[in-house]
Amino acid sequence: MIKIGLNPDDKARRALVLGLCGGGKVDLAYELIVDMMKCGAPTSILVIMPLLVGFVSCDQLMLMEAEKLMEKNGHEPDIYSYNQFLKGLCKAKRLDKAYLLLDVMEVKGLCDIVSYNTVIEGLCSGQHTKKSYTGLCKVSRMNEAMSSYHNIKGRTLS
Repeated sequence: MIKIGLNPDDKARRALVLGLCGGGKVDLAYELIVDMMKCGAPTSILVIMPLLVGFVSCDQLMLMEAEKLMEKNGHEPDIYSYNQFLKGLCKAKRLDKAYLLLDVMEVKGLCDIVSYNTVIEGLCSGQHTKKSYTGLCKVSRMNEAMSSYHNIKGRTLS
């Protein structure tokens, strides 16, 4: 579009990315954003976030590429972004990396109950139940461990 003289705004770029991701063409959405950046088009967080969610929902693990895109455009990942990264890592069974990312998030003060639940559920689905709770309890995350335990227990009994 830009090559032929059209300069879409953030709403149009977001619509393109959402459409591609919704159609399962996350790789094309990624290429579109990269091409727009090469042409000098500023890319806001509103355009990048659907790509991040698309990577997670399509079970593709290019999350670190999305993080690089965010950083190149001056966008620091927020708690929502990091939780999406955690979700993608857990979905891809990269639980050690998810656990390390949780530590990074904690240092930055960007952890919430969603962060802990995501990692605990990932560990539990990977047959690492004991590791999930002992790990959280070891680092004084007892409240999060108990809350997650009751949350998961309630779901399995229903």
